[in-house]
Parts: sequence; structure tokens; C-alpha cells
Amino acid sequence: MLGDINDFLKQNSWAVIGVSSDKAKYGYKVYNQLKKIGLLSLCNQSRS
Repeated sequence: MLGDINDFLKQNSWAVIGVSSDKAKYGYKVYNQLKKIGLLSLCNQSRS
């Protein structure tokens, strides 16, 4: 199982679903960090 998790985390691009515009919420924090390091591949343009 640990191998599966490591394989999952090695992905080169990510999509975050349900990102909040509230900077205190977890979804926004994940989105923002992935965007900063260039791993975000998809986002809801009407909310980003």
C-alpha cells in the first residue's frame, strides 16, 4: 500500500476540485501551493 501512495504522490500534474475562494480553507491552500510549484493542471476558471 505504501508503494501505491508513493506512486500517487509522484504525479506531475494535479486537479483540485471544489476550491474555495476563502484563503483559510484547506482546498484553497492545496490549490495555491500546487499553482505556485507548477503542478496544477486543471481548475475551475470561474472561481480561480
